[in-house]
Amino acid sequence: MADGPRLLLTRPLAQARDWSERLAGLGVPTLAFPLIDIVPGADPAAAQQAWASLPQQALVMFVSPNAVKHFFDHRPMGRPWPAGVLAATVGPGSAHALEAAGVVAADAGGRQRGEQVADLVEHAGVGGGVAAWGAPDGGL
Repeated sequence: MADGPRLLLTRPLAQARDWSERLAGLGVPTLAFPLIDIVPGADPAAAQQAWASLPQQALVMFVSPNAVKHFFDHRPMGRPWPAGVLAATVGPGSAHALEAAGVVAADAGGRQRGEQVADLVEHAGVGGGVAAWGAPDGGL
């Protein structure tokens, strides 16, 4: 290990690697020390049910890049994202993950996260319901 101060990265390993590479490019030495590991839910039926219910939703909120990955890992073959269903995130990492999955995250004009979520819920009208993927129990 090199002498001198380092930035300790406690993100899950997948995100710690990206952060470490970007920070190294800025000359910031890092040490990846993931404190949690995020794994898929034990029951894929929750994800399958969520995919089946998407057309009835107005807004789906993804709370992390890991939530996006695990949700789209269960995407039925050839199933597109339903027209008219907004996909939103709480941060830019999740938005990038959504875009990599072929879905553009809804935008509320660069407002603060809480305000953005409130605006998106209001815009969606919540007529069809709101689902959040990535809840602690792995469900909706």
